[in-house]
Amino acid sequence: MGFDIRLEHLPDDYRALGSGRQLTSLERNERETIVRALDEADGNKSLAADRLGVARSTLYREIRALGLENERFGS
Repeated sequence: MGFDIRLEHLPDDYRALGSGRQLTSLERNERETIVRALDEADGNKSLAADRLGVARSTLYREIRALGLENERFGS
């Protein structure tokens, strides 16, 4: 009986970037929006970018900037 603990399950204080800097409110909202879009697209970044109305390259850049590269998305 195991389950994955993902970053969105943790309190906001733990959702900081690798540099130890706390995410701003805007960054937290952006991060949650991206995570939700990727989950709804079952991890398909092209589909998530399309649904968010941004270029795929922009989504990849934001994923890196927000420290989401090692996250798993989808069901």
